[in-house]
Amino acid sequence: MSGSFQVCHTRQDLPNCTILHTGSDSPSGESQSRTNPYLRPGSFMCMAFPVRSISPDLFLAELALTHDAIPLDVRTGEEIKTRGTLDGAVHLDYLDTRFESAIESLDRLVPYYLYCDTGKRSRLACELMASRGFMLVAWLEGGLLALDKTSAP
Repeated sequence: MSGSFQVCHTRQDLPNCTILHTGSDSPSGESQSRTNPYLRPGSFMCMAFPVRSISPDLFLAELALTHDAIPLDVRTGEEIKTRGTLDGAVHLDYLDTRFESAIESLDRLVPYYLYCDTGKRSRLACELMASRGFMLVAWLEGGLLALDKTSAP
């Protein structure tokens, strides 16, 4: 049997878990429908997209070796003015009220490597992106402060 499914919502008690509802009677009626031969109409399933915490060395290595990787700086504009940013980084301020709408325009299949000063905001941003269907997100453990420590002599 073939059915369609729609992203309905993300459960707060299951981070990184997106609830999919099959059939045309989706509670939210949002997102696009896709064919899925394995689900019965009206059933639910959970898809988890992993969020990875990676060390500074691995962060730099994966950025260098992953062809379409995008470094995503989630710090404020003031922080970037003070400390600068990594080469090629896209800036989306996690604290900006428009952050959630801004990530909606990003490609969900591209690998994103998020960072901030300490790693706290980048972890939260990664969790949010994974809950919205981004499949390849990682955050710099310890943030730029940890990166500075590893590159110091």
